[in-house]
Amino acid sequence: MRKFLCSVLLLFALVGPALAATDSIDIPFTRFTLPNGLTVIVHEDHKAPVVAVSIWYHVGSADEPAGKTGFAHLFEHLMFSGSENHKGSYFEPFEQVGATDMNGTTWFDRTNYFQTVPTTALDMALWMESDRMGHLLGAIGQEELDTQRGVVQNEKRQGENRPYGRSDENVQLNSFPANHPYQHRTIGSMADLDAASLADVKQWFNNYYGAANTTVVLAGDITPEIAREKMLRYFGDIPAGPPVPRQQVWIAERSTSTRGTQKDHVAQVRIIRSWNVAELGHADGPLLDLAADALGGGKTSRLYQRLVYQDNLVDSVSVSYQPFSLAGQFELAADVKQGIDPTVVEKAIAEEWSKFLAEGPTEEELERSRMSSRAGFVRGLERVGGFGGKAAVLAGSQVYRGDPAAYKIDLQRIQDATPESVKAAANRWIARGDYTLTVVPAVEGESLATDEPEGLPAREGKPAPVIPAKAEFSTTKSTLDRSTGVPEVSEFPNLEFPTIQHGMLKNGIEITLAERHTIPVVQLQLLFNAGYASDQGRTLGTSSFAMAMLDEGTLELDSVEIARRSERLGAYINAGSGLDSSGVSLNALTSQLQASLALFSDIVRNPAFRDADIERIRGQWLSSIAQEKTQSTGIALRTLPPLLYGDKHAYGIPFTGSGTEASIKSLDAADLREFHRDFIRPDNVRILIAGDTTLAEITAQLDKAFGDWDSAETPVPKKNIGKVKAQKKPRVFLVDRPESPQSLILTGLLAPSTRAPNNLEIQTMNGAFGGTFSSRLNMNLREDKRWAYGASSFLPDAIGQRPFMTYASVQTDKTAESIAEVLKETRQIIGDKPLTDAEISKIKLNNVRELPGSFETTGSVLGVLARNALYDRPDDYIETLKSRIESIKDADVEAAAREIIHPHAITWVIVGDLKQIEKPMRALKLGEVKVLDVDGKVVR
Repeated sequence: MRKFLCSVLLLFALVGPALAATDSIDIPFTRFTLPNGLTVIVHEDHKAPVVAVSIWYHVGSADEPAGKTGFAHLFEHLMFSGSENHKGSYFEPFEQVGATDMNGTTWFDRTNYFQTVPTTALDMALWMESDRMGHLLGAIGQEELDTQRGVVQNEKRQGENRPYGRSDENVQLNSFPANHPYQHRTIGSMADLDAASLADVKQWFNNYYGAANTTVVLAGDITPEIAREKMLRYFGDIPAGPPVPRQQVWIAERSTSTRGTQKDHVAQVRIIRSWNVAELGHADGPLLDLAADALGGGKTSRLYQRLVYQDNLVDSVSVSYQPFSLAGQFELAADVKQGIDPTVVEKAIAEEWSKFLAEGPTEEELERSRMSSRAGFVRGLERVGGFGGKAAVLAGSQVYRGDPAAYKIDLQRIQDATPESVKAAANRWIARGDYTLTVVPAVEGESLATDEPEGLPAREGKPAPVIPAKAEFSTTKSTLDRSTGVPEVSEFPNLEFPTIQHGMLKNGIEITLAERHTIPVVQLQLLFNAGYASDQGRTLGTSSFAMAMLDEGTLELDSVEIARRSERLGAYINAGSGLDSSGVSLNALTSQLQASLALFSDIVRNPAFRDADIERIRGQWLSSIAQEKTQSTGIALRTLPPLLYGDKHAYGIPFTGSGTEASIKSLDAADLREFHRDFIRPDNVRILIAGDTTLAEITAQLDKAFGDWDSAETPVPKKNIGKVKAQKKPRVFLVDRPESPQSLILTGLLAPSTRAPNNLEIQTMNGAFGGTFSSRLNMNLREDKRWAYGASSFLPDAIGQRPFMTYASVQTDKTAESIAEVLKETRQIIGDKPLTDAEISKIKLNNVRELPGSFETTGSVLGVLARNALYDRPDDYIETLKSRIESIKDADVEAAAREIIHPHAITWVIVGDLKQIEKPMRALKLGEVKVLDVDGKVVR
């Protein structure tokens, strides 16, 4: 239940700046209101046998009274603690039916809960949602409150433990006056969370969780008639609740500029500037979105051109507009290059800002934004649920603006925008009154404890909340007998997966296609046998760096022109590497496919590797490595693999794939060209396609783009992925990260390849041990002990031996105790507490039943093609997966645990504040203990 940006922002990510023709943009819906005031919106989409259930309560952290910050989010967590007629974890029934996209989030103005379930499990989902809406309080006691309070406080610690993790709080405190609803963070303060009581829980529930303050969206394989009947049955008897006071728009504009400085354990200076601007629904909001795109929306933006390309002052710069109900925020963020004076950066920003305010954007800038955003919207229509699907668009429009189709208003406003109107809006809102925060690296040994921002004082003129008139609502008499428990789900839809087709280009390149005609988009991937493992015998990081350079310039185009053409085509082009493969992907509108393929082919086949581009990317890359070394997770993922595999193994490298400072500094154009010649070639590639095309059409188009691509005369180099022996005894490696409020615990063991015959048994074992919410590790450290926001185990796919890792970020004062619990769990699963039939069956059922809803998008279908190619799977792998999972025997899952989990061979990497954790850690006597620096070198 991580806190994500409000779904209305995801709406803007989907709908974005204007489209070419707004009348073609439509998410059809039916809306009705139950007698108790509950609003229901239904959208039909029958392409997959699933229904997205999205429930939005019109209450968020802006509604919290003084002294109770963080309560809206804390209550969101409590909603997953069970209800009066279903005791225990809310997740369990959903895991049993294979639900996907399940979560809950809280933001300033709303709290939402969502899941996508098989159509046959809709009754179960609605029963569960209605039971906690109407029958919660009897299931919430002091134990449940204390548990979720501990989880939320560790979520807060985890966020603040990240580099720049405290900057949002600083910006809010200094952007809004103390009596503004947006001045405090949604996560709240530790003191207020500590003070939350059961009486608060009951009051919050009674005040805000009534039916009349709720919107439910059902999107997917359902009709309005069926939805009406089910909603009345399950929700009709829930009371409307009292009228809810509505906070009024209060932008709290500032006429003067202010600034602050914050120290943090970061690698480079970050400059943040924030303005309070127009709220969601204001006519200027879409225009500010366009202004943000022109100023800092990517490579083609004004500030990126000036600060990154021209003056070489920053590694990254971005500008965004975030609209909320009461006010919006317009924010700039720039990461200053090492050795550059931040005042020089600020001067350059001010010059470009002034120029934009004086001249406004060009019509060409607006047109590029419209095209790329149209493509983004079309792609977003593919998903019914989750964070950014159609259900979220409809729900956000209804909750915030009273109309599920309100998003169209903003689309039209952007379509009607002109350079003059954008310029005028910018001058109204972002010409004065900003808050500038400079986040600077703390000096080694310097405490951050005294670096807490005070924030702005209260301000007069706060609008009083409006209490709506009491409406006449009624409830329907329920014939539902909740005492019988959660409705059973006995039938499940079958998986429908596109037929996989094969072809060949005239130069022998094999192509694989899965047709999917739901939206006019084609996705394809060029999959090369390379990856991080191909760095062996080369400079570390070559694979990742070379792939990142592909779209930085071709023989005829520079990187900016590539970006401009991509935006005009609405195409997304990405290149990168994984452990065993490198890939270049294209996501294109069907109508623009041939032109997109021409650009794509040029990028793949003709990279220029110009020295100036290499130096620019090298600087950004080195800054990224430095950032990794300030992050607990980055430190651990850089440290563990060489310890687990040895530094001579192809996998004995930082799993970030970024290499080391020394290796990246030594790379030159000759190294990159050699990698490209050796691996990025037609005799080392498979082309995988999914989407709105046919085999005949795509073969002809690909022949034009790649059919004349000739192979090199030299053979493709062979990668050497050797077999590593398990450690004979446990090892412990500590890395100091002073003042960390949490310690990161990462363990490593060796597991068989993803290609292993018992891979499904291994995955089933992992799911029960630490791979799901209700797994042993997570329930222990999160739900039982309350020491972590989450704990898990995972197995990254690999052609060679995989790492089997456990991960937990735990509060510092419980580090040793948490390590002891992880060790206990590893011992018990192969000892006196093996996995039970119930645990194994739950994972098997979930893995089978989630299949029909797992391939809703074209990207998910393409992912299957890629995994089939990488791990030598047959075309019918997905179609036959159900029967193979169902045939898994408990004894084979237990054998997989014994094969992989060896407590005596664990490699432990713990990143935290050694002055607090080292002594109790050593007292555990796990094995030999060494202290490393962030580069993996032994300190003592």
